[in-house]
Amino acid sequence: MLSKVASVLSNIIRKIIPDSLVFAYFLTFIAFILGIVLAHQGPIAMINYWGSGMWVFLSFAMEVCLLFVLGHVLAHAPLVKKGLQWVAGLPSSPGQAIILVAVLSVILQWINTFFALVATVILAREIAKKISGVDFPLLVAAAYAGVIVWDSGLSGVIPMTLSTPNNPFAKNLGVVPLSQTIFNPANLLMFGMVLITLPILFRFLLPRPEHTITISQQLLGEEEPEQESSSPSDSSNITFAERLNNSRLVTLFGGVLGILYIFLHFSNNKPLDFDVLNLILLSLSLILYPSPVKFIGSLKQAMPIAWGIMIQFPLYAGIMSMVTKSGLGPIITNWFLGISTRTTFAWLSFLASALLKMFVPSAGGEFAVEAPIMFGAAAKLGVPVAHTAMSIAWGNAWSNLIQPFFMIPLLAVARLELRQILGYLIIALIWTGIILSFGMLVLYRVFPL
Repeated sequence: MLSKVASVLSNIIRKIIPDSLVFAYFLTFIAFILGIVLAHQGPIAMINYWGSGMWVFLSFAMEVCLLFVLGHVLAHAPLVKKGLQWVAGLPSSPGQAIILVAVLSVILQWINTFFALVATVILAREIAKKISGVDFPLLVAAAYAGVIVWDSGLSGVIPMTLSTPNNPFAKNLGVVPLSQTIFNPANLLMFGMVLITLPILFRFLLPRPEHTITISQQLLGEEEPEQESSSPSDSSNITFAERLNNSRLVTLFGGVLGILYIFLHFSNNKPLDFDVLNLILLSLSLILYPSPVKFIGSLKQAMPIAWGIMIQFPLYAGIMSMVTKSGLGPIITNWFLGISTRTTFAWLSFLASALLKMFVPSAGGEFAVEAPIMFGAAAKLGVPVAHTAMSIAWGNAWSNLIQPFFMIPLLAVARLELRQILGYLIIALIWTGIILSFGMLVLYRVFPL
């Protein structure tokens, strides 16, 4: 039954949902019109907000480009590729493959979302090459769907920020310990329900064989990275430059240098961030490739992944700028809060956060817009700070299931289009929405702070 519903929905989505670039411009148009109608801004002002904010994600875009490109390079290193192929060989049927990828996605997203985005989609590719008859779009959707637990886990921007001494909100809210947010029983129960039920849901979404879309011949036909140059057959004619290009000492030096810095970084109790994660990927890749030539060849093969990020991230930055600078964000938030009671406040905050996330894809940017309004209203209604924070966090992560921002690099790796996985993710959105609504309305009352 579910597979039939998923098949019908996927067919509809494929016909009406355009490419992710077109979708980004559609959201731009919606934000532009809403800014004029609801925020009473003029068209010229909205154009200025859009243009002046387009480039605030440049640093972030570069970090994400490197994350996926280097993740792709590392995955194609001989030793890592063998390990991935071993893991990919564990499932023996399409159903087992879907469950394995979905479980790993949820667990890894809870630990570190950006590592999870890279690891699970590359694993999905390897599994699709080994398991015949597995629906590749569904497998990639399962690899991405774990993003629902992102902000409720150890890489959650909101709970981690509030737990840090001297954070921007500490003066008014105090420091909120992780025991009240990430490790609160209500939050752990919601995480547990998602971990158990989401893989089962995706298993039941497996389409019939006649509707199955297998991995593309383009991905199946990918060759090993080409060498930048080859050594002459006569070793006596090898130049000094060619010796360096094919020397393992060069890649070892670069890799060990990076590893030593990473060791010093963590020995000083500094956190894992984008910069460090990218350096880890770069250092391991250099160590695992036998020469600069092979490393560069793999790097060139991975570069097409970056195009979507480079073009579309500035568009989403422009959307975010329009929403925040026009005052549209507070208008949306205040509308939800205006119909809230003490019982429904967390749930409506969750919905408001999810809606706002469609236009403000940065978790930090969205939180900056919502936090002053929501925490002020929560204090008046007597709602705990931690419950308010986690309702915003869950809403932020929930909306990621259909917000294309973080799908862009994943789709590039998988060589798929947004419409091919969106139908499955909409079903996941509905199911996890039921779980999270139960958590906000019931579990928060069962486990008061």
